[in-house]
Amino acid sequence: GAPLAFGVFNGFLPCPLVYAFLAHTAAVCLSDPGRAVATGALTMAAFGLGTFPALLLVAGLSRALQPLWRRRGVQLAGAFIVLLGLVTILRGALPAGDHLVHAALAEDGATVGAGFQLRKGVGGPFALVDHHGRAVTEANFRGRFLLIYFGYTSCPDVCPTELSKMATALDSLGALAAEVQPLFITVDPARDSIEALADYVARFHPRLLGLTGSPEQIARAATAFGVHASRSSEAEDGGYFMNHSLLTFLMGRDGHHLETFLAGTAAEAMAARIRRHVEFDFVKDFLLRPAELSPAYQAFAAGDHAAAVAAYQREADRGNVAAQNNLGILYEVGAGVAADADAAAAWYRRAAEQGLPMGQYNLGILYGTGPPETRDRVQAYAWLTLAEAQGLDLAVPARRAIGGRMTAAQVAEAEGLARRWQRAAP
Repeated sequence: GAPLAFGVFNGFLPCPLVYAFLAHTAAVCLSDPGRAVATGALTMAAFGLGTFPALLLVAGLSRALQPLWRRRGVQLAGAFIVLLGLVTILRGALPAGDHLVHAALAEDGATVGAGFQLRKGVGGPFALVDHHGRAVTEANFRGRFLLIYFGYTSCPDVCPTELSKMATALDSLGALAAEVQPLFITVDPARDSIEALADYVARFHPRLLGLTGSPEQIARAATAFGVHASRSSEAEDGGYFMNHSLLTFLMGRDGHHLETFLAGTAAEAMAARIRRHVEFDFVKDFLLRPAELSPAYQAFAAGDHAAAVAAYQREADRGNVAAQNNLGILYEVGAGVAADADAAAAWYRRAAEQGLPMGQYNLGILYGTGPPETRDRVQAYAWLTLAEAQGLDLAVPARRAIGGRMTAAQVAEAEGLARRWQRAAP
């Protein structure tokens, strides 16, 4: 609903002042829901003040017109309003483009209810100090996924809730959690000393790293991530609260932004999205990369999985065995296309029957460990044997593991299949 609503506003209001109000409203809605209603009312009040003088001018001009022209004017105005409404609704319903507010709120359909991908730059360089007293920059975390939350240790409710949710999501990832480094960056460096951070993060997760720095360093880090943070007025006892964005950022191994999770995201949904990103990152290592497939690989690496599928499909249809293998991988994991074990097996087989070792390996693994409807250990053993015969060391432990679950008769049958294929191969 948000992209549609803001898309309508974005198409309907050309006034830069109102654009600014809308952008501010969008930011507040995401970072501070408590102020969203008041800011939204202010936005609409500004719009009303801007249009009221124009309506008075039109009313004054209409008095000077003859009744016939007045009627025609009303008819034209009505037609214009209807046309404008259709255009703005269409503009709001279209995929996000370069419109300011619409682009800022564009959602990835696969992440609705869990997270969204911002179209503007998120993340950047930072220089801070961790809760062990070590100076760190973004470069220290290259090669790992980052799960980043900005908050403060005196936060009474939201920060503990979000950090507990982050910890639950990490624990549910199992072994994959080792690929993700959680970070808690304070927005209150005046009170959050290294010692305070160390005590605070230990309450939530043993791998959670707290980061602090000078007010200027914190401000630069917050700006890089588009995080809002402001200090409330002090109470009589000298205490205060920090108003801050309620967002958790997932960054890739290369430091690029992958997703932003809203405060309402459940731990299970967050874990599922993180798991998918980590698994897709592993998939990259199995994609074959001949020069002619470079555009397809770059699209996949950039997260445009649908474009990668289309590019691999074109080359696979032309008989490119590496593209056929890669397309099978994308069908197997459901990247850019609905997961389909049968389609994956068909593409793997086309590559395997042309003698591609990785195609033979992937087909063998799919037969050996895939869904029950495609599982066939005899076929798995046979294809892994062929891949091993061509020098693919990766196939050796897989063949042995599957062979350990087969009878002697099944192994003999599989070896016979492999020999027959070798004799028939060109």
